[in-house]
Amino acid sequence: MRHSIRTIRRFPLIAALVTALASAAAATAITPVAIETSGAPPAAIAGDAAFRASIDQFIDQDFRLHPESATRAGDHRFDAQATDLSRRGIEAQIRFASQWKTRFSQIDPGSLSSDDEADREWLVATCDSYLLDAQTIRNYQREPGMYVPTSGIYALIERDFAPLEKRMTLVAARERAALLNFQAARENLRPDTMPKIAARILAQQMAATLGFFANELPAAFASVPQGPARADFDDANRKTIAALNAYQRWLMAEVAP
Repeated sequence: MRHSIRTIRRFPLIAALVTALASAAAATAITPVAIETSGAPPAAIAGDAAFRASIDQFIDQDFRLHPESATRAGDHRFDAQATDLSRRGIEAQIRFASQWKTRFSQIDPGSLSSDDEADREWLVATCDSYLLDAQTIRNYQREPGMYVPTSGIYALIERDFAPLEKRMTLVAARERAALLNFQAARENLRPDTMPKIAARILAQQMAATLGFFANELPAAFASVPQGPARADFDDANRKTIAALNAYQRWLMAEVAP
């Protein structure tokens, strides 16, 4: 699947470098996992064609780490998955960004056209922004809303990219995958560094979130007949609603009492 640099510049996860909170988090950072190699340094990338091929690889790996972004970009290979926000998942994101920063930084600028060189510089900055978020700002310790799967679920129903029953099956699978992130939230979020206002804002928004899962989401699949797929969705959705309620209670009891 070919991608263009213009495609990845639309990713919600790829933003301009953030510096405002760089020194705010005092908690212990995750130790980056060593960059995996086959024992030899990666082959140098030289020339526009090789560089564009490497962009395809970068995007493919990014989509695998962030399935919701893949869905929004129209790549539906990972629709049944959710971003892994566990410690292991965060470490994988750090490893990904470190490896690709190294690869892109090692490219000889003189081997690229001016347009591709601009893209190379932007990709290095993108990797830096991933590392800044995961290693310095550590939003996974500070932002309770990132563990709520509303956006990723909505991405599966906002476009008619597959038959309704198929999308319902994918929603159920993504809901089940996202349930693991509620446990990750309890392990990652740090009440000592997380702003209490963040928990209170999420609590204020939870009524609308619960309304989406309890009312709007089932309504989207109202025309799907009863059967195994419908029963699976109903079960996954009930568990998601229960997890959201439990998450809100935990936040208000442990983080922002």
